[in-house]
Amino acid sequence: MTPQIYSDAQLVINGKIYNSEENCYGDGWSWEAGSRVLSLYSYHGTGIDCFGDISIIASGAENTIVGKHRPGIRVRNGDLSISGEGSLILAESETGICVDAGTLSITSVHVGISGVAAGIRVHKGLLITGSAVSIRSQDTGIKSGSGAGISIEASSLQLSADNIGIECAGHLLMDGGTHLIETPGGIGIQVCGGPCSLKNCFLRVASRKTGIIVEKDDLQISSATAEISAGTGISAGGSLIGTDLHLVINGEETGLLVKGDLCRLSDGSCAVMGNAALTFSKDAVFTQMHVTIEAEETGILTGGSCVMENSCVSVISGKEAGVRIGTDLLFSGMSLEIRGRSGLVVNGDLEVSNGNLTSINEGTGIDVKGTFTQRSGMICGTGMAGDGIRAAKKMTILGGKIDAAGYLTGLTALGDLTLASGLLTASGKTGLKVAGSFEDLGGYLTVFGDEFGLHLSGSTATFGDAVVDIAGDIGLYVGNAVNISGGAVQISGQYAGIFSRGGDVLIHSGTHDISADTYGILLTSGSVYAKGGSLQIRTTDIDENSCGISLGGGDLIISGTHLDISGGMFGVRGEQSTVSVLKGDLDAEGSVCGVAVKRLSFTGGAFTAYGKKAALCLEDHESICEKDIITLCGKSGTSAEPCPYADQKYVHLYPKHFARLTIPATVESLDEIVLWVDASLRPNGVAEPFIAKMTLVIEELFVNIVNYAYPDEPGSVNFTMYLDPCLKLIISDTGVPFNPLEFSEPDVTLPIDDRNVGGLGIFLSKKLTDRITYERVNGTNVLTVYKKLYN
Repeated sequence: MTPQIYSDAQLVINGKIYNSEENCYGDGWSWEAGSRVLSLYSYHGTGIDCFGDISIIASGAENTIVGKHRPGIRVRNGDLSISGEGSLILAESETGICVDAGTLSITSVHVGISGVAAGIRVHKGLLITGSAVSIRSQDTGIKSGSGAGISIEASSLQLSADNIGIECAGHLLMDGGTHLIETPGGIGIQVCGGPCSLKNCFLRVASRKTGIIVEKDDLQISSATAEISAGTGISAGGSLIGTDLHLVINGEETGLLVKGDLCRLSDGSCAVMGNAALTFSKDAVFTQMHVTIEAEETGILTGGSCVMENSCVSVISGKEAGVRIGTDLLFSGMSLEIRGRSGLVVNGDLEVSNGNLTSINEGTGIDVKGTFTQRSGMICGTGMAGDGIRAAKKMTILGGKIDAAGYLTGLTALGDLTLASGLLTASGKTGLKVAGSFEDLGGYLTVFGDEFGLHLSGSTATFGDAVVDIAGDIGLYVGNAVNISGGAVQISGQYAGIFSRGGDVLIHSGTHDISADTYGILLTSGSVYAKGGSLQIRTTDIDENSCGISLGGGDLIISGTHLDISGGMFGVRGEQSTVSVLKGDLDAEGSVCGVAVKRLSFTGGAFTAYGKKAALCLEDHESICEKDIITLCGKSGTSAEPCPYADQKYVHLYPKHFARLTIPATVESLDEIVLWVDASLRPNGVAEPFIAKMTLVIEELFVNIVNYAYPDEPGSVNFTMYLDPCLKLIISDTGVPFNPLEFSEPDVTLPIDDRNVGGLGIFLSKKLTDRITYERVNGTNVLTVYKKLYN
């Protein structure tokens, strides 16, 4: 047993007391009093105990110290340094090395401690440099005093302790080397009085309770690899800053717990397993990280915000949310993939600017309590028992792609939704459900629902320059108005294509198609305003209610749209409604009746109706103003002729038309003539072949006037056009008297070289028209051309 020291000048070595102020030596050791250096060379003996500073130099193959229920090495009221090229083995001691009041440094030496209650206890601070330290203890491997730090640099540390591997009351620094720590009953590393820094090292910790715990301060990990298996893998009372790190954490309860303001992980990888894998009291930032998570309860839980930049994060969770963010989530790639019972929950705002975000779960795929903004990237939300994606506030899509699929609803927006660009696909019992207003200003929208395709409960739907494909039992259900301006909108439904509870449907431009089994457009109180573009409506059922447009109390007003309706039983139906055709075209067909409304007002454009029983069913038969209107009726379009429209299966209406043009008599005016003819005929429902023929006739007659009417001075030509059952065109000029009809007709049977020059244009004009006349009136040449619009 090591004797008890009673004097500051005493030195105990191998059971004997020496005067530390004198040089002395023994078997395997020597003491130099002046430098206070104890040299060990193959020393085998009991413990060493002294007052004051002491330096131990270990040489030889092995130096063995057996403490015999006391510390193997004990220094009272001084510092201890251990170095040398040999090794130092301490065994069967209360404590392997104990420095009561000073510091301990271990440099370039191998130290092995076993069979002790505690490995190393140091009051002030510990520095291990370039050494290999192995400790097997019953309680604690290494422990520092209050406020004292521990630095382990370029060393190898192997600890096995029942309670705590390293207990540091100050700053813990582990820089370089390989460190293995096992604590079957307790904590691997406990830092209770300062920060912790892990650098350029490999660390493996296996503990029952906690792998690494930093109670109050920050934890920094840089250029390090750590493999931790414990009840809680890592717990940081302050912030966690990790750079160029590689973490593998298996936490039975919690993988990584950060209680401070920030967890920032960058340029590395992190694989975590635990009941709750990653838990952050406040904010978390992942930059260029590869993160893999498997959790029984929650994968990632933050009390504050979360930023993911150029990172790959994969989460597999069990009972609770895969990722639950306390406030805002900013995601800019590369990927976030979540699978489990519940997916991504963001209690603040979500902003996605790049990358792929995928959440496939049993409940709701993505649940955002704040605003939802996507600038680019790909978002996929799948809820096998709930919604695919759910946004509580305004949702804005500025680019990228969204694919939302849910058992209940593909995508639910409780606020406004704006699709400015990009691609949105949604499917579910209801494909897309919006509580606020909906705007598609140029994106691609594809929506499928078993019950509703797009459901807008209270506000308006606006489609502008968008490509839209909507399908459902009811394709588009809207509580207010529908505005369609440009693009291409295709809506199909079984019961109805568009069902509006309280607003109007406005078509401004674009090319659109609506189809359904029963109702193409069903309105309870609003009107349909067709102001431009083209719209085709088709319904297929032949029950008594099937129709292309059903007007509950509003009207159908056409002022520029080409509207083609093929209804099951009725093309357009509304007991109290008025159909007004101001401009554009309406072509309505039904098995029973083409148009069945209270009144019809026709002042321009073209109107065609067909029904197997009647083309028109009007309550107010005086509603059509027949002045300046041409009415063609019959059993079909081919047999139609001017007659009253009552009880006819086919009715075609178009107005008498008047148009005038005055242009210079030069060939440069030909382009203007072509535009004028087209603008005068096409809006009135005149077919393309007729327009082409009349354009050719007018060009030929105009060229003759240019060539002959004004030989000496410039002049002009006047065109006046009337549309009736017959087109009547008057062409006049004030040039020299010239009757082009006097040209002899060319003999087209002769070879071209034998024919007379001229006359072919007039010959073609006569063939393409019904009649052409010429007269000279008050110094004016007047040509009048007649051509029936319908044969």
